[in-house]
Amino acid sequence: MIFIFSLLDSVDKHTDQRYTEICDTKFWKYLTIAKFPSIRASMFKLVHTMCTKAPNLLEPHLKTVSPLILGSFSEKEHIVHTAMMETMILFIKKFPECWKYVKADQAVFSRLRAFLKNPETSSPNITFQYLLPYLSYLNYEVSRCNSKLNPVDIRK
Repeated sequence: MIFIFSLLDSVDKHTDQRYTEICDTKFWKYLTIAKFPSIRASMFKLVHTMCTKAPNLLEPHLKTVSPLILGSFSEKEHIVHTAMMETMILFIKKFPECWKYVKADQAVFSRLRAFLKNPETSSPNITFQYLLPYLSYLNYEVSRCNSKLNPVDIRK
C-alpha cells in the first residue's frame, strides 16, 4: 500500500506499467472483503488519493471500482465511514460516468436506505454531514431510476 502511495507522488510514463502490474481485480476487492476495518479505510483513502493526484490511473478500473465504491453503504464499522463518504463524494465528482457500471436502485439506493434507517451502523454524527453533498452529485438519470424503489423516499 505504501508503495502505491509513493507511486502516486511521482507519476510518470512508467508508473502506468508498474501500477497495472500491482492493481488487478483481486486488489480492488480489499475495499469490501478485508477483515480489518483499518484496511478498508486505507483502501478508501487510497482511492481518494488516486482521484486527486492521478485519476488517469483509476480510469481503466472504473468498471471494477465503481460498484465497490458506490455500493459501500453496507459498511458497518464506524472507523471506515469518514473515509468512505469522502471518497464516495470525490469519486462521483471526478467520474460522473461511474453510474454506468452500477445498478443504482439495487446496489446503491436500497443500501443507502438501509444504512440511514439503522443508526447503530450508520454513525449519523459522521455520515449525515456528508449526505447533502453526496445527493447533490446525483444526476437526474440516476436519481430517477426505473425501479420500484424511489431513491428520494427514504422513509419507507
